[in-house]
Amino acid sequence: MVTCADGAVEFYTGENNEARYESVEEAINLDRRLINAWVGHPHFSIISNQEAGFQKKVDKCVETVCKYIGLPTPTNFYKKFLLSAHGNFEVVAPQSVKLEFFQIEEVFLVQGDTTENFLRKAGKNDSFTYSHEIRSYTAGERIEKRR
Repeated sequence: MVTCADGAVEFYTGENNEARYESVEEAINLDRRLINAWVGHPHFSIISNQEAGFQKKVDKCVETVCKYIGLPTPTNFYKKFLLSAHGNFEVVAPQSVKLEFFQIEEVFLVQGDTTENFLRKAGKNDSFTYSHEIRSYTAGERIEKRR
């Protein structure tokens, strides 16, 4: 969850939270450093202050956690953007959309006709996660194993 100092500064006060000792600028800087530390994690999400009210921010957080652990989510609305690449992978997007660039490297291992086996490296700024995934198909059913 993004600090309220970044986007909802009127709620960033020590009156309702005794643990707050950073200034607004320090809180925003610390929050951005935390975001950079987690970039590349496969379940990394940012819950911003765009929703009106703290309860909507909490609801978004619950929805995100439910999605990751496989529980039904309260809503099924997701924003997706179509980006187009030109020339040397220059991405064209509206000015209001924040772009994040990640490095993804996949190595596919040969395992047979009904099994996909691959390694993935994903992240940026020298922070990467590694995963191993095996997908097999039996009687039309897809089975995935991830590590």
